[in-house]
Amino acid sequence: MRLLHASTLLAAAFAVFLSSGPSPISAASPKLSSAALDAAGGFAQHGITVVKWLANTESTRVALVNYKKYEAFLKCTTDSRQHKAEYQSLKAVAAVETGEYGMFFQKVQHSFSSADGYHCLVLDLVRGHSIQEYAALMNDTEKEVFTAYFFARAYIAMQTLNNATVAHGNINPENFIVKPLGGNLAIFTLTLVGFEGSQLITRSEQESVLGARGYAPPEDYVTAIANQRARDLWMLAATTYSVLNGMPPYGFVYSKNHKALLPVTTADLKRTMVNISKTGKNTFLPIKTKNINLLNMLDILFASDPNKRLEFINLKKKDFDSVVSYQPQETLRARLKSTWTKLESMLSDKVDPEWMAEPYDLGV
Repeated sequence: MRLLHASTLLAAAFAVFLSSGPSPISAASPKLSSAALDAAGGFAQHGITVVKWLANTESTRVALVNYKKYEAFLKCTTDSRQHKAEYQSLKAVAAVETGEYGMFFQKVQHSFSSADGYHCLVLDLVRGHSIQEYAALMNDTEKEVFTAYFFARAYIAMQTLNNATVAHGNINPENFIVKPLGGNLAIFTLTLVGFEGSQLITRSEQESVLGARGYAPPEDYVTAIANQRARDLWMLAATTYSVLNGMPPYGFVYSKNHKALLPVTTADLKRTMVNISKTGKNTFLPIKTKNINLLNMLDILFASDPNKRLEFINLKKKDFDSVVSYQPQETLRARLKSTWTKLESMLSDKVDPEWMAEPYDLGV
């Protein structure tokens, strides 16, 4: 399993597109011009016009494209197995997705092999803000309100993945994209992206593909084989924790001197996670919410026993009524509209957000 920062290479490349800078084609790329890349890939015959190349390495190519006159995202890899798994997962999810409560998934528009040996997907271009970026604009009280609605939508996502027999494999705050619809904090759509580590579930336990530092469950540090549904659920708990606390439950510490989150050593992180797997006791800092019903559900998802987490899938939608109905004492519904106005003004300064950073291999 590859353990990465919360972002993937695809995410990093997309972030470059969203920024205003020089040509984003990687300096480590083969020395090909944009025109040569287009010709080498034979993209025109697939109805693809490359607008801007974002990344070009020996194993990965990413570009902003027009596909049949619509904006889209082109992602190519030399790993045929990864390509096939991601394509199958996206199609399986699309077959059962309902869009219920504004919960959506990134969709694949086209799949093909390029003329020069890359395996490519044309994906919807999902615009919005990662939940990490969005929540960072809120105070703690506002985060509690938003997180309750996020969590209820994320439950729909987990149910959809379960119905599609798909494991996402790399759930983290950068892969949930929020599109605010205005009015108040409860009104938004949520889209799950980043299916590079996904796979169809064919056995009770399968090999894990990807993991993000701070969001990978304890079993990832003990064995390469895991219950993939239970693994996704732990990562959802870690993601929810991060929205509320501003950092993942493990893997980082806040430095007052640097005024930033710094990674703990790889050895320390592994030691902590192995200990949790053995003892069943979590050691993260308290979760910053007084929403008891949410805390009770997170307690299920943070269980070191993967089978215990699976109880979450059997919950009913009505079980989440108490989660979203929670209101912090000092927050009235009338205040949500003014909160939205504040967020809208802060977000409007950006045409598009820069919400992802380049990953790095942590060597675990």
